[in-house]
Amino acid sequence: SSSSGAAAVVPESVVATLAHFSHYYMAIYGWPVMCMTYPLTCWLRALRGCACGIPCAADYCYCHTAAAKSFSGLPRSDLIFVSVANKVYHPAYLIAVDHQWRSVVVAFRGTCSLADAMTDANVTLAALQVEGVGEVWLPDGFLRASRSVKAELDSQGRLSTALHAHPDYGVVFLGHSLGAAVAVVASLLYQPELGKSRVSCYAYAPPQMFTKAALGNSGLCSHITSCILGDDVVPRLSFLSLLRWKDRVVQALAHCKVPKWQ
Repeated sequence: SSSSGAAAVVPESVVATLAHFSHYYMAIYGWPVMCMTYPLTCWLRALRGCACGIPCAADYCYCHTAAAKSFSGLPRSDLIFVSVANKVYHPAYLIAVDHQWRSVVVAFRGTCSLADAMTDANVTLAALQVEGVGEVWLPDGFLRASRSVKAELDSQGRLSTALHAHPDYGVVFLGHSLGAAVAVVASLLYQPELGKSRVSCYAYAPPQMFTKAALGNSGLCSHITSCILGDDVVPRLSFLSLLRWKDRVVQALAHCKVPKWQ
């Protein structure tokens, strides 16, 4: 909202962009979300592309890849890589080429396993050197996850190969929840080597990551667009907000005249 209290109007172009790229963060959730979204037709929509016809966790039969293809609407040739290998500090992600928007897309999955929850739980602050900004502090779990994925991308060369094949395309990092946090940090890690003008980031329901002082620096977040639905608790939740909530609960209990057992 603006300083006058009136709601700010989001340009239609931004809404259209967010709507378009939202299919990618849905795609990386794979067949479980496909089955929840289309419980009666998921087999026809996505799983017909898998080898076994039965969803499996490790994508040995390309069940997740088939669901990602269906959600994204891309031909198989433009879906470069789908990784559902998931461990602490290493979320699932996919790489795709979007010719319509002239972009190479890297989409990260949100919290969907115990390993992801353990990544979320590491809220110890760690420093990240951002070019043109300086030292920025953010949760160590998100930073470790982003560096882990970047190391894999760099070692396997899939992202660089896609960019080499499309030298005039931009790079879009995006994700939902935990994936949004990883996308934000990954975009900052890649800016020095790809160039700020080439990198953009779309964060859907991102958790709180930066201090107010850091957010005041236009050079940090100018390439990031966040999308938050209504009163979603995740973007408003932080370690400090939990401490404040605990203090208010204790204070309310101390002033309550009704016996606690009632």
